[in-house]
Amino acid sequence: MRKKILVVDNDRFILAFMTDLLTEQGHEVKTAQDGLTALEILKTYIPDMVFLDLIMPNISGGSLCRIIRKTPDLKNVYIAVVSATVAEEPTRFAELGANTCIAKGPLDEMSRHILAAVDEAGRSSSPPPEERAPDLQGICRRGITDELLSVQRHLGTILNNISEGILELNPEGKVIFANNVALSMFGGSEERLLGQRFVDLFGGTEGQMIANVLKDIGAGLPETIDPFPVQVNGEHVLLKILPVEDNLNWSVMVIAVPLRKIACVHHHGS
Repeated sequence: MRKKILVVDNDRFILAFMTDLLTEQGHEVKTAQDGLTALEILKTYIPDMVFLDLIMPNISGGSLCRIIRKTPDLKNVYIAVVSATVAEEPTRFAELGANTCIAKGPLDEMSRHILAAVDEAGRSSSPPPEERAPDLQGICRRGITDELLSVQRHLGTILNNISEGILELNPEGKVIFANNVALSMFGGSEERLLGQRFVDLFGGTEGQMIANVLKDIGAGLPETIDPFPVQVNGEHVLLKILPVEDNLNWSVMVIAVPLRKIACVHHHGS
């Protein structure tokens, strides 16, 4: 049975390989190179299944999984994680709400597992994710991957347990990351906030001020931006906007500090 399939991966080779494999079987295939592009596609395209990598720029595969599961029109989409980190995190795909997980490895093995997932997605029922185990035959754990994932987990724990809101914006000014405090402060959920233009969260002069700052950053200026107060859902917040340059590409980190927190610190310090 012909299926509508979305493949999300920042590796162009993997996208081409999976597109060829699936279209040869008669399926309709759309592709995206990051989670943000995938979200844009999913606004107007409801696939039968999604293959996605976990580690990607512009919204991770983990966040994309969670958003798909919380979006009413997409909650029944079959999700297959296709990741090189499967050997290091064999149970994570179930926690994210994915239906199955496929390890990146030899192409013939990948092909077999991909087509098996397509076949399973066409059935009325399949084993719950927690009862599934990825086939790791021929896949070795890699120390460097283990270490990088450990650093990622530690950073995630820190960011989600500090009292300031932290957001990351891509060069187009869209939100591609928000910690728990920022989610609560600005939107309440990943599916509502990620992919939104940051300036659209504000109105009037505040929105224009932020738009001007982001425009200056995109033009390479200024290097230092003084914090300024804004209102976020009725709460007074101090915004610190920090440009980040990486290999000639830029992104923006936004730190949102509730002014009541600053006032409280000053009160206790006096």
